Amino acid sequence: MPGDAPTWAAVILAGGRGSRLGGADKAALRLGGVPLVDRLLSALADAAAVVVVGDHPPTSAAALVRVSVVRENPPFGGPVAATAAGLDELSRLEESARVPGHPDAVALLAVDMPHAAAALPLLLDAWPSSAEAGQEADGVIAVDGAGRRQSLLALYRTDRLREAVAGIVRERGGVEGSSMRLLLAGLDLREVPVPDLAAADVDTPEDAARLGIELRKAADAAGRGEAGHEEGTPR
Repeated sequence: MPGDAPTWAAVILAGGRGSRLGGADKAALRLGGVPLVDRLLSALADAAAVVVVGDHPPTSAAALVRVSVVRENPPFGGPVAATAAGLDELSRLEESARVPGHPDAVALLAVDMPHAAAALPLLLDAWPSSAEAGQEADGVIAVDGAGRRQSLLALYRTDRLREAVAGIVRERGGVEGSSMRLLLAGLDLREVPVPDLAAADVDTPEDAARLGIELRKAADAAGRGEAGHEEGTPR
């Protein structure tokens, strides 16, 4: 039975080097003429807040009003550093009352999954019901057809994710270079099967060709000196 829909915010990981794509800015890659960051943002209208961690702002005027863009510290510090930066920005938004209340969950999403939006309703439907007392999971995580967990296609309890980040800081002195596997090691996550297409990402030119991504325009933009980064997925 579908769970009670949580209040939720979203953090899009969109900063990195894009080395296997010739330095292309993954957020600026286009599918059907639409940048991937804007494509993903269009599916997040119900989010209490959206934070893009990277250098590429959304191009939609409406999105620019409601989306915060921040950078992880240090730049290229990896997915856990980006997650920490996104959570810090959400805290700032809560403190400034730009986010009403305190979101129950945070969706972590990789910008280079062009069809990730198809998985969001499945994750929200699988959120643990308030009636399941004593059985609350720490989140729900997408699993593709090969059984691979997709840590950047998941909903996490906000407080538990913040605690996990704080735990790494205590143990390691910081989050730079930490893996998502380490971050999530202590979390109880429910697996949610999703279509393979929803979990497909763009790491190589072959991936781009298979998914219909326009690489030429992105390469031209990189050549003009626009920021080009990879979101730092754990794979």
